[in-house]
Amino acid sequence: MKKQNPKVVLFNGHGSPTEICDFKDEILIQNNNNDFLLKEKIVYALSCSSAAVLGKSSIEKGADSFIGYKRSFILCTDRNREATPLKDNIAYSFLEPSNKLSISILKGNTTKEASHKSKEEFKKEISKYASTKAMLGADRIVAALLWDMTNQVVWRWVNYR
Repeated sequence: MKKQNPKVVLFNGHGSPTEICDFKDEILIQNNNNDFLLKEKIVYALSCSSAAVLGKSSIEKGADSFIGYKRSFILCTDRNREATPLKDNIAYSFLEPSNKLSISILKGNTTKEASHKSKEEFKKEISKYASTKAMLGADRIVAALLWDMTNQVVWRWVNYR
């Protein structure tokens, strides 16, 4: 981030209220340590709980916008598709709202619009499983999607353009 100085930074990994980590739990951004790297950036963190403390703090320290999750991000999967995650329709239902958000920001939408588009996608997926009572576990998938949607927050709305 220091060399390229991107305007938009997208994280996909693990997290805590004060950290964003990679998939091996190596700390990438930590509150009161290297969070200055987010200054003048639009940040989307698909990482558990990172918006709770780090997100708010990054805004106070000059980040343009921080979109993330106040609590854990729940991801349900089809255990029959663990070896082929791109064919996992259940995981798709959780990842597509996130992808909509990222793509929307990169297309120049405001962070408010991007979050709205993501939440509309969550609602679409919730509706799909709510009407599929025959599917075992559909009620748990609906609850998890609703959890993720309600825990997504935008700290300061800005336009990428």
